Amino acid sequence: MNFFLSAVAVFVIVLGALINRTIASISEAPNTQETPATEVLSGRDEQPPEAQPKPTPTPEPPAPQPELQGEYIYQGASIVSRDPLVMRSNDAPEAISDWYESKIRAAGFDVKSFVRTNTNGNLLHKFAAEDGDGSSITVEIDRPSGEEVTKITVTK
Repeated sequence: MNFFLSAVAVFVIVLGALINRTIASISEAPNTQETPATEVLSGRDEQPPEAQPKPTPTPEPPAPQPELQGEYIYQGASIVSRDPLVMRSNDAPEAISDWYESKIRAAGFDVKSFVRTNTNGNLLHKFAAEDGDGSSITVEIDRPSGEEVTKITVTK
């Protein structure tokens, strides 16, 4: 048993000496990560390109919405607001929807979605259209149950 303890003690001492030598050689090693010298080529005080501040892009304001011309104002409707275009009419939602659909198709728009719902007498017709240039128009025709006035909202 004494032999075993003596062997372990010698092993620990040798291992400690090796670790101590490795640490000493690392701390005495020359620093290989030197900062490169900056060479001045002109008399001006210039910063290297990576240190120069980069300009911050200025966000562009949103493009103004094109004003809805008289061609999208439903005949006989009273205008409530112009941005967005909101009108009121006593005409039936079906007649208003048909008028807008033909008007928008004639202007070169392709109707992408068209929904007509009647839930408990609440009528809602909504469609969206786009043209080849990426312009879009949305029309919402809404008549609540028991009302005689239809609300028309047009956004472009």
